[in-house]
Amino acid sequence: MKISFKYVVLSILCLILVNFASFQIQSTDIRVYVQEDGSAKVTEDFTIYIQGDESIKIYEESSTTLSRNNIQSWFYKLQLPNLIYHIGGQQVNIENLVIIPEPVQKIYDNGYTIISISYNVLPSSKFNNETDSKGLFVLKNIKPRTTQYTLNKFAFLDTNENGDLILPQNTKLTFLLPEGAKITSINPVPDSLRDTLPPYYISTIFWSKPIMPKFMLEFEIEETLEYEIVEFFYFIQTKITELIKGSEGVPIIIIIIIIVLSVFYIHKITKKD
Repeated sequence: MKISFKYVVLSILCLILVNFASFQIQSTDIRVYVQEDGSAKVTEDFTIYIQGDESIKIYEESSTTLSRNNIQSWFYKLQLPNLIYHIGGQQVNIENLVIIPEPVQKIYDNGYTIISISYNVLPSSKFNNETDSKGLFVLKNIKPRTTQYTLNKFAFLDTNENGDLILPQNTKLTFLLPEGAKITSINPVPDSLRDTLPPYYISTIFWSKPIMPKFMLEFEIEETLEYEIVEFFYFIQTKITELIKGSEGVPIIIIIIIIVLSVFYIHKITKKD
């Protein structure tokens, strides 16, 4: 098969343009919205500096041609090693990954843009083998109506074997906890909490340091007694509904009707006497 000289030259030029393209991540903003079941919704915003018209053209072309669900294609195309999702690995399962590239804000021949990544982290209960996959948080009922949430630090791809979380420079990591969360243990203590002692009754915490030794976060949520009563009656209602809809539902309804009519009849006879 003959390959034209023109095609070879064009391919070489394309490779040269990609290799000379200049992209640089200026900052990363990671936000983890923790849910009560231990799952989380995560968004990661990468602010990227683009140098030169050719680099801008490559980015704009990538925005229309690359997959919005495959981060590796963006990683290789833009040659950005830190353009990754930071929560994942063998102990955590993620789904619904979506990549949203924003338009370039041009400054003369250069520009800035933001690439946003969003995905869901499944709770440990969604795994077939919970001993191998712990999820982002490990949940434990420590007393009636109280659930303890312990962060699985190895859910972060940037955690080393010593449990230290090492993030890229200019990265902000924010956890947004469920309503009513009481933080009982945290390390390192964020600057905003250094003047107070635990427990901390706050719903939003963040760190902006690249190295966080022995990274840890633990909090509790205590349900109100009213919530427990509502849950109890909802459970009873659900079980009764399931029983009525089952194969024994009709006979049970007939028995209940007979009992009610019998009580009514006995009460009526007693009243006459």
